[in-house]
Amino acid sequence: MKELRLDLSRGFVMTFKTPVILSPKIILPPLKKIMDKYGKMKIGHLTLPVPGLIFAHALRLWNRAVPEDLRLTRPNDKDDIYSYRVAVMGTALTEVIGYKTWTETVILGKNEKGVLRKTRGFRGYIVMNIKHKITRKAMERALALAKYLGIGRSRGIGLGEVGIDPRVVEEGVELGSEGI
Repeated sequence: MKELRLDLSRGFVMTFKTPVILSPKIILPPLKKIMDKYGKMKIGHLTLPVPGLIFAHALRLWNRAVPEDLRLTRPNDKDDIYSYRVAVMGTALTEVIGYKTWTETVILGKNEKGVLRKTRGFRGYIVMNIKHKITRKAMERALALAKYLGIGRSRGIGLGEVGIDPRVVEEGVELGSEGI
């Protein structure tokens, strides 16, 4: 795990191979009053590839999979606080150069009454360049793991499979018919 890393310094393309299901609640400020008020609210899943949300999910995946000495946090921060910071900074300071996404309905199984459980996820790609150096360094590790384990919810049933292709990306560059 110590060696697991991608070079994202010049941008990258992230491809969503299977539907990705992201909870937007991960970017709620980690304050007790706010979490108590909004934490149990049913709001569905995000169907857009918001960089900070993707980064927060990847960071949590990394921090749960690695030994404590390799976790990506700042001194005195809990995992939730650092995830929140990464979500905010990642959204504010990441250049989105291009994207193409579409939503898909996914069947998750059946509930106890035999009714199909469905949700919405997104597929496609996003081309981005992380301008915030601290966030980029954390994502070079967290997204390297996400490339193998996926991102978001229901990864165990094959959802959230992603491809990450580090490359030089520039605004105005034509993407191929496949988008990558």
